[in-house]
Amino acid sequence: MEKATVSSKAIATKKRFVFADVLTILAGIAVVMLHTSLNVFSLAHTKTWAFSLALQAAFIYAVPIFFMLSGMNLLGYRSKYSTKTFFMKRARKTLMALIFGSITVYLMYVLFPTKFWGAEEFAASASIADFVKRFLTNNVNSTLWFIYTILYLYLLTPVLSLVVQKKETLLYVMALTLFVSFGLPLLEFIGVRGVYFDQLFRWAAFNSDGLFYYLLGYYVKTYYDELPKFTKNNLVLAVIFLLSSASMFGWGLIANNFGTPLTPEMTYQSYPITIKNFLCVVQAASLFLFVLNLEPSLQELSDGTKKRISTVSAGVLGVYLFQIPVINFLGLRLGRFPYSLLGNAFVRGIFVFAVTIVVVMAFQWLMRQIKKAQKTSTKNA
Repeated sequence: MEKATVSSKAIATKKRFVFADVLTILAGIAVVMLHTSLNVFSLAHTKTWAFSLALQAAFIYAVPIFFMLSGMNLLGYRSKYSTKTFFMKRARKTLMALIFGSITVYLMYVLFPTKFWGAEEFAASASIADFVKRFLTNNVNSTLWFIYTILYLYLLTPVLSLVVQKKETLLYVMALTLFVSFGLPLLEFIGVRGVYFDQLFRWAAFNSDGLFYYLLGYYVKTYYDELPKFTKNNLVLAVIFLLSSASMFGWGLIANNFGTPLTPEMTYQSYPITIKNFLCVVQAASLFLFVLNLEPSLQELSDGTKKRISTVSAGVLGVYLFQIPVINFLGLRLGRFPYSLLGNAFVRGIFVFAVTIVVVMAFQWLMRQIKKAQKTSTKNA
């Protein structure tokens, strides 16, 4: 496999990164896979449960990749536009997507409570006040926690954009965040009580795994040329990705005593497969670099192919917003044909992603046509 020839200078000057679109699509597929394998949280030492655990380990990179892409694209915004423009272009767009997605899902559950798994409770208490409470506490669609987190990071970005201007300062903040957000959870998992370090370290400024990935994406983009040689070798990166994924899977089996009789007091141990795990950092970073290294080859694709990749990538946010209603719709029907064909969590994940992305892309196309028609009518008026 050829070594990468992409440079940080080239990365900085290109207007459209094809690798970023590819990563967005991979992360979109991954986040759906994580949600079609949620049965893993109901501990059961069966082959089906173990398969779901494997899916969790293989696709846990989803949200870290989203964070890394956001940091890569946004932390250097000062060289492009003002802080006011940053908030208008990025934060407002994301906030409006969150509001639109939440309202749509809420109405779907309220109007058709028998069509979606778990929707009856929405219909029972439906009101504007109920929606506002649910929206503010992320109880309309709890999987949207990532968007709430990214909005918080947007609020920090004007400050972070100053922090990252010096490499040493950036590395210091990354190291501190890595210790607090990844090191301390590991200590707790192995038995060290959190009370011994909560007072000193558990402050919002650095107690954020999302912040670390956000900074990591910017660091990889900006200092790509200075990274170790192995990060330019995709064969090595592929091995690292597979080993980190397999390690999380194996650790998950061991931590949950797979193969032993279940007892009532046993609960699912999630730490081995979480974004707070060092192995997840390794997995996400290796995948990010692997696809980044493909950028020169991706740029050689035809304009039509790159446009199609970009179009699918643009629909991934919609998939994130609306995948859960699709999953919940199927959840009530998996016991009967033809929905029973989707009993496998991986197959169901591919189906959910495909259906949702097609619907989202069709909606986006319709919106573009409406805007074109409006512009045409305005010119002719």
